[in-house]
Amino acid sequence: MASANAAGGPPPVKDGFAVVQNEDGSISEVLAISKHLVGKLIGKGGTTIQQLQATTSTSIQIDQEGSEFTDAKKVTVRGSAENVAIAKAQIKQVRRACMQSWLGDRLAVW
Repeated sequence: MASANAAGGPPPVKDGFAVVQNEDGSISEVLAISKHLVGKLIGKGGTTIQQLQATTSTSIQIDQEGSEFTDAKKVTVRGSAENVAIAKAQIKQVRRACMQSWLGDRLAVW
């Protein structure tokens, strides 16, 4: 990946996500997702992430290492700017659906 900053500094940040312009003209955006939601993003047998990549023509990589200081995993989405935006929106939908399900399960107990 090529740095988007010609001075060699860190990549610019857009909406809280690091954005890198790649040498091939594509972009890479890095976002964070809770480690508790990674399984939902991947899906059974990888079906969800494979379908997401196929429908958006992007490459999505999930950093399995994470950090000892946070429960977030780094997710890198690479493709054209338009396709990356579509993939990010769909990832946010998965995250939102998981959170609504999680909250709904807890609210039902009350």
